Amino acid sequence: MNECFGFPNGAAVSLMTESGLYLSTTSDARTQHGVSAGLSPTLRPHRQDWETWRLSCLGDGSYALQNRGHGYLSPINADADRWTFRAHIQAWETFHLEPEPSSMEAGLATRFTVRTVIGGGDLFLSAARGASGDGGAAQVVVTREPVTWWRVRLVEVPLINLASFGRVEALHGEFSRRPHFLGINRRTQQLVRTLLRAMVEIGAFYVVGHGVGNDLFDVVRATAGEQPYQADAESKDGEFKTNYGLAERTGLASKCTIKTEFPCRATIPPPVWGELVSETFSALERLADVLLHCLALGQELVTGDANVEWRDVWGDTGRFVGLRTLVYHPGPTHKADGSKVRTTARHTDATWLTILHNDNIGGLMVLPTALDRWVEARATVQGALLVNTGNVMGRATEGLGREGQPLYPAVCHFVERTSASEKMTRVSMPFFYDRLGGHNTMPEELEGAEDGGTGW
Repeated sequence: MNECFGFPNGAAVSLMTESGLYLSTTSDARTQHGVSAGLSPTLRPHRQDWETWRLSCLGDGSYALQNRGHGYLSPINADADRWTFRAHIQAWETFHLEPEPSSMEAGLATRFTVRTVIGGGDLFLSAARGASGDGGAAQVVVTREPVTWWRVRLVEVPLINLASFGRVEALHGEFSRRPHFLGINRRTQQLVRTLLRAMVEIGAFYVVGHGVGNDLFDVVRATAGEQPYQADAESKDGEFKTNYGLAERTGLASKCTIKTEFPCRATIPPPVWGELVSETFSALERLADVLLHCLALGQELVTGDANVEWRDVWGDTGRFVGLRTLVYHPGPTHKADGSKVRTTARHTDATWLTILHNDNIGGLMVLPTALDRWVEARATVQGALLVNTGNVMGRATEGLGREGQPLYPAVCHFVERTSASEKMTRVSMPFFYDRLGGHNTMPEELEGAEDGGTGW
């Protein structure tokens, strides 16, 4: 397993110099297929779409950097006097990130030199001397020695393939022994770092290779069908959708309780429906348990304290776990005053963790922890699940993040109508790992974190 410093493979990142300049391209790479002869890297004082790069972790511990047009950053030739972009990865298009020892934030390196090797010599991606954020574009040069430390950080909700770190069942077994960070294998340590970076820099992530089947969601989606259009632009929040309970489990109950709210029992025999819901519920609960253990170990990595007070508390007598589905009917995208219709109001979840199975209709907007701007959370891979933390986790990790903030704060989000959901029914299936309202069996340090099973 190569060391990727907690960057998910294929993650969207920005690279910024110490003077605040962002690595960019001389023109929009997307209009030139990323490899035009006149296209080259440059530096700009503000980060926009052009300044987003795809960071791919290769099997030998090196990386590839792609611009928005999918061109790979590369030295121009064997003399390597400047940089260009190429359509394919070869030896020249692979880079090594080498962290600055003093750049650790929240247990993760944040500043790196970017180095490639050609003809047996090292070449470094560098800003031209004197480049600052005061003017416009500035030059990116080739140097033989490291002169630029690049701050590399995530800029989009990342997609993480859990299968590349092992089967969820195996990870669940490993975590059942409650190991400390140094007691887990190197591949699992890398998973912890990957989830930690996603949570610290964004606050949410998508997962695939999670072991949760699509069968239940497919049945729910098919049963919901296409709901009739409603002219409801001025309606209240709860009137844009129908909210059905599928299953729940409280405290130390040995199995979940199957709910009968969703109208599919006429077409699916109750025993079959029950098995389908139970299997999905168990797989989601196992996944949540693995992710929560990883986040607990991430806190250990940040604080250096192996005694994470809230570890395993999520599975005690105060547990409330619920699986629901929300069916949004189509309707207008804008109100009479021109503002967009929000079919779910802006809120944070009252949970340790929320795992969302969502169709690709779109409209879910999240406010990432470190970006300070709203971004649309849309899965690029079918079956990907969106994971975010809620109020209970925010309270449990209060004061451990930057400037006294929670290490894992609750992520604010809302749903708005899009051109797609104006015409089609939107379906989501959230899984909430929560606390029973008013339950007081948490460690003393965490009492008051039980916000209850609301916010759905």
